[in-house]
Amino acid sequence: MIPEERAYEEKLNIDNITTYPLHYAAMGRSIEAAKVFLETGTKEKNRYKIEMLEACKSPGDLYEVHPLHVAALYGAWETRQGIKNDSSQFLDLMLKENLDKDEAGYIDIYHDTKTGAGTALHFACMQDNHDFAQRIINERVDINKSNNATKITPLHIACEYNAQQTLDLLFINKYIDVFACDAEGNNAIHYAARSDSQKCIDRIVQFINQNKYYEEKCLYEDLLCKKNAMQCTPIKIAVEHGNIDTINYLLNKKIFPKYKQFLSENDLAHIAAKKGYHVILRRLYDHEYDMEQEDQDGRTPLHIAALFNQTESILTLKMLNLEHAIINPLDSSFFPDELPDANDGIGYTPLFCATLNDYVGAFKLLWNSRFKTKVSFSGDSVLMVTVKHGAIECFKFILDNSTDQEIKQMLMLPNLRLNNPLHIVAMTGNWEIFHVR
Repeated sequence: MIPEERAYEEKLNIDNITTYPLHYAAMGRSIEAAKVFLETGTKEKNRYKIEMLEACKSPGDLYEVHPLHVAALYGAWETRQGIKNDSSQFLDLMLKENLDKDEAGYIDIYHDTKTGAGTALHFACMQDNHDFAQRIINERVDINKSNNATKITPLHIACEYNAQQTLDLLFINKYIDVFACDAEGNNAIHYAARSDSQKCIDRIVQFINQNKYYEEKCLYEDLLCKKNAMQCTPIKIAVEHGNIDTINYLLNKKIFPKYKQFLSENDLAHIAAKKGYHVILRRLYDHEYDMEQEDQDGRTPLHIAALFNQTESILTLKMLNLEHAIINPLDSSFFPDELPDANDGIGYTPLFCATLNDYVGAFKLLWNSRFKTKVSFSGDSVLMVTVKHGAIECFKFILDNSTDQEIKQMLMLPNLRLNNPLHIVAMTGNWEIFHVR
């Protein structure tokens, strides 16, 4: 046991440290050690105990964490001594006196007022410490309490960390606000989509459908389709992170009238193509997503796949095009053995986009399509674009896969400004082209 005099010295020496003995006691659930700092017998020392609790909030601009937060965060872990006792004992020790309540009658579990670290319930949700969370909820805390900086609620944290058991505890309260948004406009579905917590999303949907409190307020469709401050819906976040389970769940929700709003996200396939998520491209196609949609630069998903050398995405898009041509033989924009016409804002085809970073892998996959005979809006041929961007590997591939007559025609063919590839080399200074072969 640490003498009380030593504990008082530690309490006074708070300017040079950010973590106090009581924090370490909370981390290891050292009940006896914590009693030295908290349990006294006189009225004067009881006052010292309250001051001690306030002083043990680590100061600074980055963190202000109460020992109770530490107990919530580490309470479900086994200590080095093999101790795995219930961390709610530490909660009992900390809160057995002077439980402050706000105007609504909720207990103040030391929520952060400066740095946005959240309440102890936030920390319990982070580690799915359901025993600690249950003890706090039984003390009638505000489960919708958000931190002041980011407006994140315990429900957001539970969805972010896929804390299933703690999530069930939160839903025992029928007044939990499942529509609450953080400072960036993210609701609980956004957080669940980011962590691929499909079960969390389904649990929220079930809660709304079974709760008469939400019957006239809002439908779960609004929650699933909501955009955050960055105009991202949950499905867009799921696509960005490659979370296929969440994507499947959201796409299968065809029954609601806002299904088309889901698919109005005109860059879902672009994101999947950019990151090489070919399985997601297939799922989007199966749900009638238009794989030929253009982004603000006029580029299709195939352009993006070529631009980032995502060969799996290119192969998948070619296969989807073939399937579409077989199923829709009267669609003149698709050809069984070719890729559809695709020109971006400056007339570049996907084949041209592959030359921008000299991605010869993507270039090879697109070479046998009719893209190789296309020209840009300024009349540049594929050879001109290749030498303009100094794409040495792509240039080598053209030479190795073209006849002498074809190469001669490409060298002589001018663009709309009457410049041929040799003029382009002179203007760009890409003289290394002449050293090829």
